[in-house]
Amino acid sequence: MLRADAVPVPYRGAGPLVQDLIGGQVSVAVSGVSDLIPYHRAGKLRIISMSAASPLLPGVLSFSQAGIDGLELTDFLGLYAPAGVPSDRVTRLNAAVNSVLAMPEVQQTLNEQALVPAHGSPDEHSRRLSKVGTALGALVKDSGATAQ
Repeated sequence: MLRADAVPVPYRGAGPLVQDLIGGQVSVAVSGVSDLIPYHRAGKLRIISMSAASPLLPGVLSFSQAGIDGLELTDFLGLYAPAGVPSDRVTRLNAAVNSVLAMPEVQQTLNEQALVPAHGSPDEHSRRLSKVGTALGALVKDSGATAQ
Protein backbone atom coordinates (compact mmCIF):
# COMPACT_ATOMS: atom_id res chain seq x y z
CA MET A 1 0.00 0.00 0.00
CA LEU A 2 1.19 3.48 -0.82
CA ARG A 3 1.85 5.68 2.17
CA ALA A 4 1.68 9.35 1.25
CA ASP A 5 1.47 12.55 3.22
CA ALA A 6 -1.55 14.12 1.56
CA VAL A 7 -4.46 16.31 2.54
CA PRO A 8 -7.81 15.01 1.27
CA VAL A 9 -9.82 17.64 -0.58
CA PRO A 10 -13.49 16.77 -1.13
CA TYR A 11 -14.98 17.70 -4.50
CA ARG A 12 -18.53 17.68 -5.82
CA GLY A 13 -17.66 15.78 -8.95
CA ALA A 14 -14.89 15.48 -11.49
CA GLY A 15 -15.49 18.86 -13.17
CA PRO A 16 -14.30 21.03 -10.27
CA LEU A 17 -11.52 18.56 -9.50
CA VAL A 18 -10.17 18.69 -13.06
CA GLN A 19 -10.37 22.51 -13.08
CA ASP A 20 -8.33 22.73 -9.89
CA LEU A 21 -5.84 20.13 -11.11
CA ILE A 22 -5.26 21.96 -14.40
CA GLY A 23 -5.21 25.32 -12.60
CA GLY A 24 -2.60 24.15 -10.10
CA GLN A 25 -4.75 24.45 -6.98
CA VAL A 26 -4.08 20.75 -6.29
CA SER A 27 -0.95 18.88 -7.34
CA VAL A 28 -2.33 15.35 -7.60
CA ALA A 29 -5.77 13.77 -7.73
CA VAL A 30 -7.56 10.45 -7.89
CA SER A 31 -10.46 10.30 -10.31
CA GLY A 32 -12.12 8.10 -12.89
CA VAL A 33 -9.85 7.85 -15.90
CA SER A 34 -12.64 8.62 -18.35
CA ASP A 35 -12.98 12.09 -16.76
CA LEU A 36 -9.31 12.81 -17.41
CA ILE A 37 -8.59 11.33 -20.85
CA PRO A 38 -9.51 14.42 -22.92
CA TYR A 39 -7.20 16.60 -20.81
CA HIS A 40 -4.44 13.98 -20.87
CA ARG A 41 -4.62 13.76 -24.67
CA ALA A 42 -4.63 17.57 -24.96
CA GLY A 43 -1.51 17.77 -22.79
CA LYS A 44 -3.27 19.75 -20.05
CA LEU A 45 -2.64 17.10 -17.40
CA ARG A 46 -0.85 13.79 -17.14
CA ILE A 47 -2.38 10.50 -16.10
CA ILE A 48 0.41 8.92 -14.09
CA SER A 49 -1.15 5.58 -13.24
CA MET A 50 -4.51 3.81 -13.31
CA SER A 51 -6.19 0.69 -11.95
CA ALA A 52 -5.49 -1.35 -15.07
CA ALA A 53 -3.18 -0.56 -17.97
CA SER A 54 -5.02 0.27 -21.18
CA PRO A 55 -3.85 0.02 -24.78
CA LEU A 56 -5.66 3.35 -25.28
CA LEU A 57 -3.16 5.03 -22.96
CA PRO A 58 0.27 3.68 -23.87
CA GLY A 59 2.91 4.49 -21.32
CA VAL A 60 0.44 4.80 -18.45
CA LEU A 61 1.18 2.06 -15.94
CA SER A 62 -1.34 0.22 -13.83
CA PHE A 63 -1.07 0.86 -10.09
CA SER A 64 0.32 -2.65 -9.68
CA GLN A 65 2.97 -2.06 -12.40
CA ALA A 66 3.91 1.16 -10.61
CA GLY A 67 4.43 -0.77 -7.36
CA ILE A 68 1.18 0.30 -5.68
CA ASP A 69 -0.74 -2.76 -4.56
CA GLY A 70 -4.31 -2.85 -3.30
CA LEU A 71 -5.84 -0.35 -5.73
CA GLU A 72 -6.98 -2.70 -8.46
CA LEU A 73 -10.48 -1.24 -8.60
CA THR A 74 -12.37 -0.59 -11.77
CA ASP A 75 -14.23 2.57 -12.60
CA PHE A 76 -17.78 1.80 -13.69
CA LEU A 77 -21.07 3.49 -14.30
CA GLY A 78 -24.54 2.17 -13.67
CA LEU A 79 -28.09 3.02 -14.48
CA TYR A 80 -30.30 3.50 -11.42
CA ALA A 81 -34.02 3.87 -10.77
CA PRO A 82 -36.02 4.70 -7.66
CA ALA A 83 -36.83 1.88 -5.24
CA GLY A 84 -40.14 0.26 -6.00
CA VAL A 85 -39.94 0.34 -9.79
CA PRO A 86 -41.77 -2.81 -10.95
CA SER A 87 -39.41 -5.68 -11.78
CA ASP A 88 -40.86 -6.11 -15.29
CA ARG A 89 -39.86 -2.51 -16.10
CA VAL A 90 -36.38 -3.06 -14.68
CA THR A 91 -36.05 -6.21 -16.81
CA ARG A 92 -37.13 -4.36 -19.98
CA LEU A 93 -34.84 -1.41 -19.27
CA ASN A 94 -31.92 -3.75 -18.57
CA ALA A 95 -32.50 -5.61 -21.85
CA ALA A 96 -32.61 -2.31 -23.76
CA VAL A 97 -29.38 -1.07 -22.15
CA ASN A 98 -27.61 -4.37 -22.83
CA SER A 99 -28.76 -4.16 -26.46
CA VAL A 100 -27.35 -0.65 -26.84
CA LEU A 101 -24.08 -1.64 -25.14
CA ALA A 102 -23.67 -4.46 -27.68
CA MET A 103 -23.74 -2.02 -30.63
CA PRO A 104 -20.28 -1.74 -32.25
CA GLU A 105 -20.46 2.06 -32.51
CA VAL A 106 -21.33 2.35 -28.81
CA GLN A 107 -18.52 -0.02 -27.87
CA GLN A 108 -16.06 2.01 -29.96
CA THR A 109 -17.13 5.29 -28.34
CA LEU A 110 -16.84 3.80 -24.85
CA ASN A 111 -13.48 2.19 -25.61
CA GLU A 112 -12.10 5.55 -26.81
CA GLN A 113 -12.80 6.79 -23.29
CA ALA A 114 -11.19 3.69 -21.70
CA LEU A 115 -14.61 2.44 -20.66
CA VAL A 116 -15.32 -1.26 -21.12
CA PRO A 117 -19.01 -2.11 -21.50
CA ALA A 118 -20.12 -4.57 -18.84
CA HIS A 119 -23.32 -6.24 -19.92
CA GLY A 120 -25.27 -7.89 -17.20
CA SER A 121 -28.18 -7.97 -14.87
CA PRO A 122 -29.09 -5.66 -12.00
CA ASP A 123 -27.99 -8.42 -9.59
CA GLU A 124 -24.55 -8.56 -11.23
CA HIS A 125 -24.23 -4.79 -10.90
CA SER A 126 -25.24 -4.99 -7.23
CA ARG A 127 -22.50 -7.58 -6.63
CA ARG A 128 -19.98 -5.27 -8.35
CA LEU A 129 -21.05 -2.36 -6.14
CA SER A 130 -20.79 -4.52 -3.03
CA LYS A 131 -17.28 -5.69 -3.99
CA VAL A 132 -16.08 -2.12 -4.59
CA GLY A 133 -17.70 -0.92 -1.36
CA THR A 134 -15.91 -3.62 0.60
CA ALA A 135 -12.56 -2.82 -1.05
CA LEU A 136 -12.92 0.93 -0.54
CA GLY A 137 -14.06 0.41 3.05
CA ALA A 138 -10.87 -1.55 3.73
CA LEU A 139 -8.75 1.20 2.15
CA VAL A 140 -10.43 3.88 4.23
CA LYS A 141 -10.03 1.84 7.42
CA ASP A 142 -6.37 1.14 6.63
CA SER A 143 -5.72 4.83 5.95
CA GLY A 144 -7.11 5.92 9.31
CA ALA A 145 -9.34 8.50 7.63
CA THR A 146 -12.42 9.62 9.54
CA ALA A 147 -15.68 11.22 8.45
CA GLN A 148 -15.61 15.01 8.38
